[in-house]
Amino acid sequence: MNLNDFLEKYQKVPVKVFHDPKIDNPLVTVCIQTYQHVDHIRNCLNSILAQKTNFDFEVVIGEDESKDGTRKICKEFVEKYPDRIKLLLHSRQNNIKILGSSSGRFNFTYNLLNARGKYIAFCEGDDYWIDENKLQKQFDALEENKDCSICFTAAEFHYLSMETEEIIRKKIYRPKNASDIRKYSLKEAIRPAGGFMPSASMFFHSKYIENMPSWFFEAIVGDTPLTLYLGTKGDFLYLNIISCVYQIGIKGSWTHSSDDKKRKNRVNGYIWILDQFDDYSNYKYHKKITIQKLKLKLGLLKSRIKKAIRPLRKISMIDRFARYTGN
Repeated sequence: MNLNDFLEKYQKVPVKVFHDPKIDNPLVTVCIQTYQHVDHIRNCLNSILAQKTNFDFEVVIGEDESKDGTRKICKEFVEKYPDRIKLLLHSRQNNIKILGSSSGRFNFTYNLLNARGKYIAFCEGDDYWIDENKLQKQFDALEENKDCSICFTAAEFHYLSMETEEIIRKKIYRPKNASDIRKYSLKEAIRPAGGFMPSASMFFHSKYIENMPSWFFEAIVGDTPLTLYLGTKGDFLYLNIISCVYQIGIKGSWTHSSDDKKRKNRVNGYIWILDQFDDYSNYKYHKKITIQKLKLKLGLLKSRIKKAIRPLRKISMIDRFARYTGN
């Protein structure tokens, strides 16, 4: 599906172009999707605009009609960096509903289909980069490895308090059997709920975006089906550098919800993605996909069992305390 087909099917209100520097032949487009990220978007944009490269790159911000001041901050950055930033102002009327709820799929896809660079990198507005040479390193790596469709890196995961959004735990994520530079096949990258590569670390060829399969536009998340699709175009190139921070627990984000119904919807949504890709790939990875679907179902069952026995544990502790105190 190309841009015109996508707009004809999903766009209800034209997207407003607030500013477009019209950079001539940028080699890289950095796509930023943001909504209700007032406490994070400055850090995100500063980390991207601090990149050191020997090539031109454009920054395309898709602002999804936030009500918390995010849009105002994006406009401030345009005034400060008018030669670098393209700002697209979206309407919530264009949101594609998935599983009965509004999603950011229109914003995400519109950014990708409007990218002018040979390569695309992206970063959600609540994440940020911590290596000022990220784009240069990944650009050089893919230029040298023509058999790869995408390049990714390690990442620092920040787990945030659901109440205060303060960092309560950190960990470094690397894929299994990581080395300084390693190529992974698609079979190695198929996981039950995606997550093989942090989305903020992804850097890939834009030439493949024009013909995205139709099921991509109806998936509950964007990065997982994109990863699977790109895996049919080449290997995944891993660089053992920590280039970004992926934040888990931002209020209103996909990772924030712990509601049982939403968790079930997530699981069913990921199973749907795996089923669609299974058909798209002519069942080449069917055995692997079947195992991953089983893991998803078992994970959901495990979470429900934990939730069910939690009250019993509390009662048990109270009884023990009563016996201990003689009450």
